[in-house]
Amino acid sequence: MNAHWNAICIAEAEMLASSRNDDGALGLLELVPPAQAAPLRARIYCRQGKFSDAARCWQEALQADPGDNRARKGLALAQSLDRSPVGWLRLHARRWVFAVLLVAVVVGSVWAVVRTRASAQAQNVAASLDELRREVRALDDRTRENTNTLQATVHPQSPDSSNEVIRGQLRGVQRALRRIESKLSH
Repeated sequence: MNAHWNAICIAEAEMLASSRNDDGALGLLELVPPAQAAPLRARIYCRQGKFSDAARCWQEALQADPGDNRARKGLALAQSLDRSPVGWLRLHARRWVFAVLLVAVVVGSVWAVVRTRASAQAQNVAASLDELRREVRALDDRTRENTNTLQATVHPQSPDSSNEVIRGQLRGVQRALRRIESKLSH
């Protein structure tokens, strides 16, 4: 193949590799002489966590051009990552740190929002209970007043049975109000 065709294949392979189409990029690089394709293949293998393959590619690049500083640094990095039991993690350490920080920020934000809302809801519930207690006391007071007024206007020895019915109903309302108030107190 000629140099122009090789340059086109390498450029297209770089574009595929940048869009994470590693298989397509590696397939195109098979059409290019190994020494010219070695740096891009090495970067792809490194990203995939295949550090020994990446080191082999960097060595091919160094054999073609022994003065290539980029290949020398790439080879040193690939060999270091290949020896490390957590090489892949080391390669992507910045991404991991960013992901952990992002998760921490999201969890902290959600916790703060939930805590604030729960506190506001608790205050609203407490205010509502206080308002209900005041209303129950007011109803109880009015019931007592009505009972006293009724007892004052109706003669206790009156044979009228409707007075007894009204008194019984008022006593029932008083008992119900006391039960509500005791439940609210607990």
